[in-house]
Amino acid sequence: MASVRRIEWLSVEDYLVGEQAAEVRHEYVAGAVYAMGGSTARHNLLALGLAARVHAHLSGSPCETFISDIKVRSADAFYYPDVVVTCQPVAPDAVYLTEPTMIVEVLSESTDARDRLEKWTAYRAVARAPITTLARSAVSSAPLSRERIAKYWCRRTP
Repeated sequence: MASVRRIEWLSVEDYLVGEQAAEVRHEYVAGAVYAMGGSTARHNLLALGLAARVHAHLSGSPCETFISDIKVRSADAFYYPDVVVTCQPVAPDAVYLTEPTMIVEVLSESTDARDRLEKWTAYRAVARAPITTLARSAVSSAPLSRERIAKYWCRRTP
């Protein structure tokens, strides 16, 4: 008789504690944890290029640009977007953001469906994320213009 493997669901607290010590990053969705695979050089260069452009554009504003190692919390999920901007104060030891202003995911063949369906829906539900961009790593540039960033960027409050 074949045995059925029982799935152990993790609490948010257990996930966050485990993730701090993990050698591999994991995303969390409703108690299930998914290991994240590595990415290609093209993927990394595109994400870094986008992050650099956004960061330079936001210079002098209260907004901060982060890349791939900080999580975004959306309802009962934690994801690692490739680029994320927030205009809310961020504690130096924060490991996730709850109010992103902009989220960018660089698509690849292996993540395309999940990024377009699951993550897109989750990111759009985050109240302060008016820009959610999906960029293809198979092309040399992403559909993100300076004008589009300027439309939503955070200005200094008087």
